[in-house]
Amino acid sequence: MGAIFEQPVARVDNLVETLAMLRARGVRCLAAHPRPGAKKLATVDLRGDCCLLFGAEGPGITADALAACDDTVKIPMPSHMNSLNVAAATAVFLYEATRQRG
Repeated sequence: MGAIFEQPVARVDNLVETLAMLRARGVRCLAAHPRPGAKKLATVDLRGDCCLLFGAEGPGITADALAACDDTVKIPMPSHMNSLNVAAATAVFLYEATRQRG
């Protein structure tokens, strides 16, 4: 409760354009996605400026938005599980970012 007052959140009209603008300003854009080749969360440096992108439950992140990100990052899970709901995944990512930032 109250975490919304601690984390910057933005609403945008065009996500792909916004990701490109952030990258041009030196902000790393990371998509939370369990696809093959995605980096494991604990191995990704989250200490600097970064934008974390999470998809809606069900449809996930669009291919255009994935392509506009610097990297895809996954939460390691057993092979019989393919994802967490977006709230749980966001909590894990924010915990890891907070842990790294000390």
